[in-house]
Amino acid sequence: MTQIKFVYFDIGGVLLDFDQVFVELGKIANKPAALAREAHYLLDHDVCSDRMSVEEYWTRFQEHMGAKIEIPKRIDEYFVDYFFPITATHKLAEDLTNMMRVGLLSNMWGRMFPLMKRKTLIPAIAYDVEIVSNELKVHKPQQEIFEIAEDRSGAIGEELILIDDSKGNVNAAIEFGWQGFVFDTNNPDDSVKKLREMLF
Repeated sequence: MTQIKFVYFDIGGVLLDFDQVFVELGKIANKPAALAREAHYLLDHDVCSDRMSVEEYWTRFQEHMGAKIEIPKRIDEYFVDYFFPITATHKLAEDLTNMMRVGLLSNMWGRMFPLMKRKTLIPAIAYDVEIVSNELKVHKPQQEIFEIAEDRSGAIGEELILIDDSKGNVNAAIEFGWQGFVFDTNNPDDSVKKLREMLF
């Protein structure tokens, strides 16, 4: 197998766990958390690629939930309040910076990334590349985002690996010629153990 020279980390589901937000929104709406997840993922890609505003997302989210949901702040700020660091992955990212180049490749709403940085939710390391979908108007698993990410990385093909909690995104990276790893947000220690065996 080709030696990996560049590791791209997804943020939500890999560096940060945000599933609790769906539990909380479900409680407020008196609806199942599963319905909140469903509503979110139906709309998320359009917000991540700047085809839908956060305000329209929130309107359509509530319509899908069949409930008026009162929250004390903008929905993007509310989401960030429920992003919690996955410490094992943070340590992995920090350790990898001593061995190879490390970057971020995430589907992300416009204001979320700076909010996360301000709250120091993301590991405070010197990333070689930071790519968030909203700035590019494309998102994973679209091929164009992998083309941009590879070009900025200085590596090619199987020299890159994407660590992502979405099997669809990982499969797209592999089809593009990278290596990939599907991260299990529900069992992060096991995923990090496997990654350490693979990368070190």
